[in-house]
Amino acid sequence: MRYGRTTVAVRLLGWLLLVSGLTLVLVQKREAHALKALSDEVHAQRDVRVYHGPDINVESGLDWESLKTINPDVAAWVRVEGSDIDLPVMAPSNGDMSYYLQHDLWGNRALTGVPFLDHRCTADDIHRLVYGHRLYLGGQFSALQKAYQQEVFDSIGVCQWSTPSGGTTRLVPYCASRRNAWYADIQRFDLREDGLEPWLRDLVADAGASSADAESLAGQARSAVTLVTCSSELSGQPWRTIVVFVEVSED
Repeated sequence: MRYGRTTVAVRLLGWLLLVSGLTLVLVQKREAHALKALSDEVHAQRDVRVYHGPDINVESGLDWESLKTINPDVAAWVRVEGSDIDLPVMAPSNGDMSYYLQHDLWGNRALTGVPFLDHRCTADDIHRLVYGHRLYLGGQFSALQKAYQQEVFDSIGVCQWSTPSGGTTRLVPYCASRRNAWYADIQRFDLREDGLEPWLRDLVADAGASSADAESLAGQARSAVTLVTCSSELSGQPWRTIVVFVEVSED
């Protein structure tokens, strides 16, 4: 049987797309495996509670010395209970936030990148804004993609935010929204603790999903961590899922 040139070209294109897709899958799996191995290695011991007067701090068992040896840009570690989010968070030393969209912890070019802080905040600020990829195969911040839907938001657990100087802070899910990538209200880095409550109340008023305890959480909040990822299935779209967690005093 003879095929026309158009048919052969279409078949060749199909094979090229298949090979490219399989290559993408293998690369993402390899990158995810490397981060999982790192996670297992750096969790040297379980987090422990340490009492300091009326407050309870949770000191992290992370091996920060080893992490900083791998890459001095490591600023924090984030874990979200009930998900596979258990990852380092970078603070690009050159201020280039796009760098860790395409590079891994080891500085290699990577499709999956690694979560990173907005350059306008630090890992120990009152509000920390963190960006991470949504991937077709899962991993990074993919578990948060649909968190603006109440049923998905309700499945999200506590966020554990660890830094070298601050130990580990536990933050509870507060609210989630689907917003344009340039959503200004989440880009607040001048907040003081007494400014958190009105800001949080503004966020939850127009959120797609929120905690049943949002009213009391806003009044008790001491700090916040916001995790941001793509909400669209297709790349290049302007929509983001924004999930806000808040730290409250523990009695």
